[in-house]
Amino acid sequence: MSHTNDHGTPPDTWAALLQEAHRRYAGQVAVLPDLSDATSTLQAPMTYRQLYEAASRVAGRLATLAPRGARVMLALDNRPETVVIERALALWGYVRVAVSPRLHPLELAFIAGDCGARVIVCEAHLAAALRESADGLEIIPADPVDGFVLTLAGLIDARNDAPALPDILPDDIASLMYTSGTTGRPKGAINTHRAWAAMARRLLTRLPPAGPGDILLHVAPMSHFSGSVSSAYMASGGAIATLRRFDPAATLDRARELEATCLPLVPTMLAALTREASTLKAHAPALPAMRAIPYGGSPVAPATLERAHDIFGPVLVQFYGMSEALIPLTCLGIDEHGAGPEREHRLATAGSAVPGGDVKLDAVKEGIGEICVRGPHVSAGYWLTQDAMRPALDADGWLHTGDLASIDASGRFRIVDRSNDVVISGGFNIYPAEVERVIAGVHGVADVAVIGVPHEKWGEAVTALIVEEPGAHCADEDVLAACRAQIAGYKKPLSIERLDAFPKTSTGKTDKRALRERYWKDAPRKVGQ
Repeated sequence: MSHTNDHGTPPDTWAALLQEAHRRYAGQVAVLPDLSDATSTLQAPMTYRQLYEAASRVAGRLATLAPRGARVMLALDNRPETVVIERALALWGYVRVAVSPRLHPLELAFIAGDCGARVIVCEAHLAAALRESADGLEIIPADPVDGFVLTLAGLIDARNDAPALPDILPDDIASLMYTSGTTGRPKGAINTHRAWAAMARRLLTRLPPAGPGDILLHVAPMSHFSGSVSSAYMASGGAIATLRRFDPAATLDRARELEATCLPLVPTMLAALTREASTLKAHAPALPAMRAIPYGGSPVAPATLERAHDIFGPVLVQFYGMSEALIPLTCLGIDEHGAGPEREHRLATAGSAVPGGDVKLDAVKEGIGEICVRGPHVSAGYWLTQDAMRPALDADGWLHTGDLASIDASGRFRIVDRSNDVVISGGFNIYPAEVERVIAGVHGVADVAVIGVPHEKWGEAVTALIVEEPGAHCADEDVLAACRAQIAGYKKPLSIERLDAFPKTSTGKTDKRALRERYWKDAPRKVGQ
């Protein structure tokens, strides 16, 4: 299966790393079943050899639906079958477009149209709505749905002959990771096979040694942070296990049952799992087999990390990254979470830069500047059409992240604010322009500003500030109903407030910094909690 370039060495691609893993670890377990899910097509462990064979069948079926290079969307809960599909995409040259199944069907349809997706594999409840709103898209529901012939089980069990493995080059596109900008419309960050290979290798330098016998348990979404962390384990012979959805008690039970060694989490999950485990704490770590609990996606209060360290032991590791620059840009390592001098200060940082790429602060003023990154793990640009893209980098190859930070004497980055308005709630990026566009259409709304405010559980909570039209009134329920009809549930405001007017900048724009200030002025951190 292994391919080489003209110099006789393996190409620097994600596909090459996976091919090598299938060759080296053929007899090792690669995917574990979720026996709590009776609908799953996988009811027994799958070795790397069996995973390759299953992926080849999927590739054979996909070849009848779309050519190599086509965008294939995945809007799935955590399922073991996802590993099989993603393996087929990576090895046979398709482009992975993994998104949250919690998105509204209209949002999914927009992304499908934007990237020209040919196929979407989705949760069953999304299938009918997608058929109505996404023309020309082959829809494959995870479970049987009336009117749909092909299902996830049929895709996995296909008997089509697989096409030959293509020669995949480092600059070939491996994935589009959709994010949003100031326009409020999602845009796809292009990540190449070189970038994914760099991510896996860089992660392995900051995780405990990984290999056969390691088990990574997905409870955070595989489409986001957790799926990125798993690249390191899939390239080095580890096994993947899944839970459809996060539940603290079920997660602890499943992790103990499997003797899982890696558990990627977003901060809200880490806090919830710590609370659950604290009720069971004796004189040993709550998960004795655990070697790494990577976390990322939004900042965490130092006190939360101290409690988690006490409960789970020396296993916490923080990774900072984004759709346009894959993790880990910086890392706060396992040994940096323990007791010692300036512990609270350490835990309030995102750690130091990871070798293999460049990280700097730009336009520094009073010790604070914008984080800029450069390296093989950085996005090639944003998808515009099938034949063009918009660069994400400046003339010198630097990506400007929009995150503002300072650097301490030890080289650790402390993120203090964001230059854009993104709200990070429960590990999800929520872009105010998307929510504002919906609320602006509600009768009685003259102006709207959506901001994030401190929230003990979610880090930040979405708050809608509304200026009503003279003599008119818009009910909270009307605002929430509009949001439910057009955007994902986690994006809708948790609170709605009315103001007489908004403060303005010198250019006449709404001054969101001033709006946020009264909520954040007494908070210990300006980004999340």
